[in-house]
Amino acid sequence: VNAMMDVLRAYPSWHTGNPQEMKVFIVGGIGPTHFTHNPRHPRYAAVNKAMLAHFYDTCGPLASAGYPASGCLWVEEVIRQQFLRQGVQPHNIAADGSDTYSAYDANDEYIWWSHRRTRALEGRDGRNGVLVIRRG
Repeated sequence: VNAMMDVLRAYPSWHTGNPQEMKVFIVGGIGPTHFTHNPRHPRYAAVNKAMLAHFYDTCGPLASAGYPASGCLWVEEVIRQQFLRQGVQPHNIAADGSDTYSAYDANDEYIWWSHRRTRALEGRDGRNGVLVIRRG
């Protein structure tokens, strides 16, 4: 988010550079229930605790599902808070509210690819992507 805002400010021909005029729509994030970082993990406990505490401190309690010890991170809320800190108005930030891990369609098929779900259920690996579109 910070890098995106830096670019938008650096190239005024792309945008006014005024964050109060920007509109943000967050799509396809994993929900906090499945985006966990175990603060008691045998190998990554210290790193996970530090990361969870960082997001709690910088993005508020919703970013860590209420408290850092939960191990959960809510990507949508982290992104929302980062844009708010950059000056984007709250009413100009929206999200689709999806959870790439557990969203189903009418045929009970998963709607989105999920790296975490695929590893947990099938043992395969892969990555999710992030898409940023500049309109205008």
